[in-house]
Amino acid sequence: MASAQQPNWLSLPVEIWLRILSLEILLRDLAEFCLTCSGFLSITRPILYRYLTLTAEKRDSTPNLAVTNTFALLARDPDLALTVRELTLDSHSKSQSYSRNPDLLNLPALRNLTQLKCVTLIGDISRLATRTTVAHFVEILHNLHLDTLRFPSPNVRPFILALNPAQLAQLANPRHLVLHAGQADHNALLVPQLNTILTTARTSLTSLSLTGRDVHLSVLFAVHFPLLRSLAIINLFDIQFSCPPGFNAFLSAHHETIQELHLGYTDRSNKRCPATILFDEASGLRPEFLPQLQVFRGHCSNLEMMASARMHCLGNLREVTTGSALQEPRLVIADIHRMLDALEAVGPLNALETLDCDVFQWRREEYDVIPTFVNRWAALCGPTLKVWRTLLPNQGSWPAELFTAFPHLRSIYFPRDIKTLSLLDISHRAAVPDEEVRKIAETCTALEEVNIVSSLVDDEEDICWKVYRSVLGLDVRQVSG
Repeated sequence: MASAQQPNWLSLPVEIWLRILSLEILLRDLAEFCLTCSGFLSITRPILYRYLTLTAEKRDSTPNLAVTNTFALLARDPDLALTVRELTLDSHSKSQSYSRNPDLLNLPALRNLTQLKCVTLIGDISRLATRTTVAHFVEILHNLHLDTLRFPSPNVRPFILALNPAQLAQLANPRHLVLHAGQADHNALLVPQLNTILTTARTSLTSLSLTGRDVHLSVLFAVHFPLLRSLAIINLFDIQFSCPPGFNAFLSAHHETIQELHLGYTDRSNKRCPATILFDEASGLRPEFLPQLQVFRGHCSNLEMMASARMHCLGNLREVTTGSALQEPRLVIADIHRMLDALEAVGPLNALETLDCDVFQWRREEYDVIPTFVNRWAALCGPTLKVWRTLLPNQGSWPAELFTAFPHLRSIYFPRDIKTLSLLDISHRAAVPDEEVRKIAETCTALEEVNIVSSLVDDEEDICWKVYRSVLGLDVRQVSG
């Protein structure tokens, strides 16, 4: 008897496959799917290349020769190159023999990436390139009219310092800039370069993130950006709790347009401790201040002052990230509760959808106040909250009943850094049983996922549980980790 005919999955329209592959599939699974046959290769490869990261060196400090093959493919396949939307070039190296690593400034391939929207440069990417190559690379970036250009690493300093004023001006046309000046840059060598970039970008820039010392922030504070919507200022090394010179005047000049404000309140990693910028009496907080503000990240004392000033924007906040780090642990709870007292005095946060409240410095003897902490937030934003990002250090148990006041909660994120693991008394590989996630899902009828985010723990993968609801009932599955 002839065997039953096998379905020809490739006969399905490409649109259906693209819909299936648009689901949250791990990249490694997508890559394996890509290798099954030439038909699936043509469908999945553009998805894999949409967000492309090219590193010159592997984790074991050996050259990443696969980068050369990737560049060759992009150079000879312009159609594939057109699918790349975000590109990261990472030249960071721990090796003493960097010259063995592949050059990341491959002009034939980069010229084909004409649909790029975001470029991230990490480390001195010009290390192996000639001046002519660097000049052509800068011209390519300029002609792309990028949405975002990111220099998130202080190690990019040698690349920027070597550029002349005309080349620096060519880097200033993206609408969103991310610049990082690190501890080694305290000699102010970057000040003229930053000044050229920022003054050139002043008429078109809508989003700016600047990490640096006072000498670098002073360059920012001297420029006015009429279209500025998003501002992140992180002051490293100079202060812990303070208001840097020029900040108040700069904020006042831009307060009518700013929708997102990040003042560098904390960092969950033990490896980094950026200082936090605090409002003071000269900040000019008043009810009508920052009328467009929707996203705020800063120390809880800032939120306390905003509430005390009866700022109307509190009722429009969609996302809040706050905490009380960089202090003695005994002061943390007092700071948090003073903030909550002030917020409760002005009424509920009726628009808040995402909350990240960092309490990782709480001590074991203070765990018993966790229910009160959660209930107070529930009274402020329970009916509207959709994303909860915070630690619940309750000796490893997850009190599902605390989430009953969040009927629309869709996503829960718990940090999984080293300090968190210590507080929870769990190992790096430990995972909350599916049953615990099920209890929360039964309480929060809109819940879609629970995550333990481990981005601050080396060689650890995020853990994610997905919640599936159907007429057959509730199902919880761990899909990663």
